[in-house]
Amino acid sequence: MVLDLGEEEENIFEHSKEFDQGLGNIRKGAVTYIVAKDGSGDFGTIKEALKAIPSTGGKIQVKEGTYIENTITIPYSNISIEGISPGTPTISLGNNNGILINGKNKVIIVNLNFTGGSTVGKYAIAINNSYDCLIKENYTGQMVGCQLTGGSSEIKSSIIFFILATTNY
Repeated sequence: MVLDLGEEEENIFEHSKEFDQGLGNIRKGAVTYIVAKDGSGDFGTIKEALKAIPSTGGKIQVKEGTYIENTITIPYSNISIEGISPGTPTISLGNNNGILINGKNKVIIVNLNFTGGSTVGKYAIAINNSYDCLIKENYTGQMVGCQLTGGSSEIKSSIIFFILATTNY
């Protein structure tokens, strides 16, 4: 016997109400991917993991290692990129900029180390017209730590904690 209360099923988590249709599949909610240089994760680079994230968002956990990446563009809102190892994962950008958050909301970037070659005027993380972002415990060399663009009403409710470590003494 089934008890019918005449009500629709209520989802506990807000993100479980959203769907992503891709490659003929319907996925509910968000995903978590592991990025690892040693092959123990789902992907070898952050960009590969971002390509696989559904439009509902998700979490990318980055293990210790040095990852050679060009500019990383966040494709959707509700994405988290977090270093999870005892040693901070290093993003080696060469002469490129770092992570670009453009018009995407609720993005979290935590515990990453950014390095580059000729880094004058280059940023580790740029936030443009986005809100509810959390940027904390990231490290840079000679790069601009975080570049903010857009009016103050467009970059709102964002928390930015950046530890800037220079190599010049």
